[in-house]
Amino acid sequence: MNRSLVMRSCRADGVLLRPDKPATAIEASWQASFDSLEPIYAWGTFSQVGAARWSYLLGLNLVDALRVPMESLDPAGLGLGWVAYEGWHGVSRQEFTELGPTNSSLVLPECPQISEMALGHSLWVVAPVLPGGWVFLGEEDKLVAASSRRLARWEATASSLQLTLLAAPGESLAVAVLPPGERTTPLTARCVAPADAGAARPNAFGDVDVIVRVECAKRAVCKCQ
Repeated sequence: MNRSLVMRSCRADGVLLRPDKPATAIEASWQASFDSLEPIYAWGTFSQVGAARWSYLLGLNLVDALRVPMESLDPAGLGLGWVAYEGWHGVSRQEFTELGPTNSSLVLPECPQISEMALGHSLWVVAPVLPGGWVFLGEEDKLVAASSRRLARWEATASSLQLTLLAAPGESLAVAVLPPGERTTPLTARCVAPADAGAARPNAFGDVDVIVRVECAKRAVCKCQ
């Protein structure tokens, strides 16, 4: 197995950083299939943490670009808009696309089949704009960037963003945040969870969660606590 690739899907202790439901064909793919009478393979899923939803979109062998209305992905969203980025290569060195709170669409690019043995593919992460203008982009190197198995809670105000993360004992993790008014260069925080789980109790599956807190301030710094 390719360990570095496998680790993009899980914590250091093997707990899967999964979305909240299995990926399914999105509404826009059905509509496009009806129009073209050809199968359109575009799947979607999400992570829901409190009132905020992080969406993940996968396009396969798309001959044409596919326009996906945001209201079909996040109908009960925060109403502050979203920021999208290409997800295969993580957060670093990305271009971020800002989507407004009304009548916005994300365009999945063409990704025609590469060969008989390789599908064309396109993976996108769509992060919600939180109160105060903050955007939690997610973990820098995970495919599901903001799994609810990692992000337990967030609190956002005009002056700060506070994140409560769940980690394996001794695990290293790196997260990225866009502060208010910034849509180009993210802030990053690299944290190491305490190796001693203290009073933490294993759950029914034997997993031990250690709490890691990250606080970001408008003075452009994120700190692990």
